[in-house]
Amino acid sequence: MLAAVMMSVVAALCGAEELSPEAQALHQQLLSRVAPAVRTWVLTEAQVVRSDPQCEERRVRVDAQAQFVPQPVVGNDLDALVFLVYVEVLQQLDREISRRQVPVEPAKKMEKKKPSPATNTVVEARARQEQELTERRQKLAGRVDELGRQLWGLSGTLLESIR
Repeated sequence: MLAAVMMSVVAALCGAEELSPEAQALHQQLLSRVAPAVRTWVLTEAQVVRSDPQCEERRVRVDAQAQFVPQPVVGNDLDALVFLVYVEVLQQLDREISRRQVPVEPAKKMEKKKPSPATNTVVEARARQEQELTERRQKLAGRVDELGRQLWGLSGTLLESIR
Protein backbone atom coordinates (compact mmCIF):
# COMPACT_ATOMS: atom_id res chain seq x y z
CA MET A 1 0.00 0.00 0.00
CA LEU A 2 2.79 2.41 0.91
CA ALA A 3 4.52 1.65 -2.38
CA ALA A 4 1.37 2.55 -4.31
CA VAL A 5 1.07 5.88 -2.49
CA MET A 6 4.75 6.64 -3.12
CA MET A 7 4.37 5.84 -6.82
CA SER A 8 1.40 8.18 -7.18
CA VAL A 9 3.26 10.99 -5.38
CA VAL A 10 6.32 10.48 -7.58
CA ALA A 11 4.17 10.40 -10.71
CA ALA A 12 2.41 13.61 -9.71
CA LEU A 13 5.71 15.32 -8.96
CA CYS A 14 7.24 14.16 -12.22
CA GLY A 15 4.27 15.54 -14.11
CA ALA A 16 4.54 18.90 -12.34
CA GLU A 17 8.27 19.10 -13.09
CA GLU A 18 7.62 18.86 -16.81
CA LEU A 19 6.28 22.40 -16.83
CA SER A 20 8.81 25.18 -17.13
CA PRO A 21 9.59 27.22 -14.01
CA GLU A 22 8.03 30.26 -15.72
CA ALA A 23 4.78 28.39 -16.32
CA GLN A 24 4.66 27.16 -12.72
CA ALA A 25 5.37 30.64 -11.32
CA LEU A 26 2.86 32.28 -13.66
CA HIS A 27 0.20 29.78 -12.61
CA GLN A 28 0.76 30.60 -8.93
CA GLN A 29 0.71 34.36 -9.58
CA LEU A 30 -2.49 34.23 -11.60
CA LEU A 31 -4.26 31.97 -9.10
CA SER A 32 -3.44 34.32 -6.25
CA ARG A 33 -4.98 37.30 -8.07
CA VAL A 34 -7.89 35.80 -9.98
CA ALA A 35 -11.43 36.48 -8.78
CA PRO A 36 -13.43 33.56 -7.32
CA ALA A 37 -15.91 33.68 -10.21
CA VAL A 38 -13.06 33.34 -12.70
CA ARG A 39 -11.56 30.47 -10.72
CA THR A 40 -14.92 28.68 -10.72
CA TRP A 41 -15.20 29.14 -14.48
CA VAL A 42 -11.65 27.80 -14.96
CA LEU A 43 -12.50 24.65 -12.98
CA THR A 44 -15.74 24.14 -14.90
CA GLU A 45 -14.11 24.72 -18.28
CA ALA A 46 -11.22 22.41 -17.39
CA GLN A 47 -13.73 19.65 -16.68
CA VAL A 48 -15.29 20.22 -20.11
CA VAL A 49 -11.89 20.12 -21.82
CA ARG A 50 -10.84 17.06 -19.80
CA SER A 51 -13.98 15.12 -20.68
CA ASP A 52 -13.72 15.82 -24.42
CA PRO A 53 -10.40 14.76 -25.98
CA GLN A 54 -11.44 16.50 -29.22
CA CYS A 55 -11.88 19.88 -27.49
CA GLU A 56 -9.69 22.52 -29.08
CA GLU A 57 -8.16 25.70 -27.75
CA ARG A 58 -10.50 27.74 -29.96
CA ARG A 59 -13.49 26.41 -28.01
CA VAL A 60 -11.95 27.49 -24.70
CA ARG A 61 -11.40 30.97 -26.13
CA VAL A 62 -15.00 31.21 -27.38
CA ASP A 63 -16.34 29.95 -24.04
CA ALA A 64 -14.24 32.55 -22.17
CA GLN A 65 -15.50 35.37 -24.36
CA ALA A 66 -19.09 34.20 -23.88
CA GLN A 67 -18.69 33.83 -20.10
CA PHE A 68 -17.20 37.25 -19.46
CA VAL A 69 -19.32 39.34 -21.85
CA PRO A 70 -19.48 42.51 -19.70
CA GLN A 71 -15.67 42.72 -19.72
CA PRO A 72 -14.42 41.87 -23.19
CA VAL A 73 -11.69 39.24 -22.91
CA VAL A 74 -9.13 39.62 -25.65
CA GLY A 75 -5.43 39.30 -26.28
CA ASN A 76 -3.21 38.35 -23.39
CA ASP A 77 -6.09 38.05 -20.91
CA LEU A 78 -7.68 35.46 -23.17
CA ASP A 79 -4.34 33.65 -23.40
CA ALA A 80 -4.10 33.73 -19.60
CA LEU A 81 -7.53 32.12 -19.22
CA VAL A 82 -6.59 29.38 -21.69
CA PHE A 83 -3.36 28.92 -19.74
CA LEU A 84 -5.23 28.52 -16.43
CA VAL A 85 -7.70 26.04 -17.94
CA TYR A 86 -4.93 23.96 -19.49
CA VAL A 87 -2.91 23.85 -16.27
CA GLU A 88 -6.00 22.60 -14.44
CA VAL A 89 -6.54 19.94 -17.12
CA LEU A 90 -2.89 18.88 -16.76
CA GLN A 91 -3.35 18.52 -13.00
CA GLN A 92 -6.46 16.39 -13.55
CA LEU A 93 -4.59 14.22 -16.08
CA ASP A 94 -1.67 13.85 -13.67
CA ARG A 95 -4.02 12.59 -10.96
CA GLU A 96 -5.69 10.15 -13.35
CA ILE A 97 -2.43 8.84 -14.76
CA SER A 98 -0.95 8.39 -11.29
CA ARG A 99 -4.05 6.41 -10.20
CA ARG A 100 -3.66 4.14 -13.21
CA GLN A 101 -0.01 3.50 -12.40
CA VAL A 102 -0.80 1.72 -9.15
CA PRO A 103 0.85 -1.67 -9.54
CA VAL A 104 -1.47 -4.60 -9.91
CA GLU A 105 -0.71 -7.49 -7.61
CA PRO A 106 0.42 -10.51 -9.56
CA ALA A 107 -2.23 -13.16 -9.85
CA LYS A 108 -1.62 -16.51 -8.27
CA LYS A 109 -0.47 -19.00 -10.83
CA MET A 110 -2.95 -21.66 -11.68
CA GLU A 111 -1.69 -24.93 -12.95
CA LYS A 112 -2.00 -25.38 -16.71
CA LYS A 113 -4.50 -22.55 -17.08
CA LYS A 114 -4.18 -20.38 -20.16
CA PRO A 115 -4.84 -16.65 -19.85
CA SER A 116 -8.22 -15.71 -21.17
CA PRO A 117 -8.41 -13.54 -24.29
CA ALA A 118 -10.77 -11.17 -22.49
CA THR A 119 -8.11 -10.37 -19.92
CA ASN A 120 -5.60 -9.58 -22.64
CA THR A 121 -8.15 -7.35 -24.35
CA VAL A 122 -8.81 -5.45 -21.12
CA VAL A 123 -5.10 -5.01 -20.47
CA GLU A 124 -4.54 -3.78 -24.01
CA ALA A 125 -7.45 -1.35 -23.75
CA ARG A 126 -6.13 0.05 -20.49
CA ALA A 127 -2.64 0.41 -21.92
CA ARG A 128 -4.05 2.18 -24.97
CA GLN A 129 -6.09 4.56 -22.76
CA GLU A 130 -3.05 5.34 -20.62
CA GLN A 131 -0.98 6.00 -23.74
CA GLU A 132 -3.65 8.35 -25.08
CA LEU A 133 -3.80 10.20 -21.76
CA THR A 134 -0.02 10.52 -21.67
CA GLU A 135 0.13 11.81 -25.26
CA ARG A 136 -2.65 14.30 -24.60
CA ARG A 137 -0.91 15.46 -21.44
CA GLN A 138 2.37 15.98 -23.31
CA LYS A 139 0.64 18.00 -26.01
CA LEU A 140 -1.14 20.19 -23.45
CA ALA A 141 2.06 20.62 -21.41
CA GLY A 142 3.84 21.89 -24.51
CA ARG A 143 1.10 24.46 -25.14
CA VAL A 144 1.09 25.49 -21.45
CA ASP A 145 4.85 26.07 -21.54
CA GLU A 146 4.51 28.07 -24.74
CA LEU A 147 1.77 30.26 -23.23
CA GLY A 148 3.75 30.57 -19.98
CA ARG A 149 6.83 31.90 -21.79
CA GLN A 150 4.67 34.25 -23.84
CA LEU A 151 2.81 35.65 -20.82
CA TRP A 152 5.59 35.63 -18.23
CA GLY A 153 6.64 39.25 -18.79
CA LEU A 154 3.03 40.43 -18.58
CA SER A 155 2.06 38.52 -15.44
CA GLY A 156 1.57 41.69 -13.36
CA THR A 157 -1.15 43.08 -15.62
CA LEU A 158 -3.05 39.96 -16.65
CA LEU A 159 -6.70 39.38 -15.69
CA GLU A 160 -7.01 42.67 -13.77
CA SER A 161 -10.32 43.68 -15.33
CA ILE A 162 -12.00 40.27 -15.36
CA ARG A 163 -14.28 39.56 -12.42
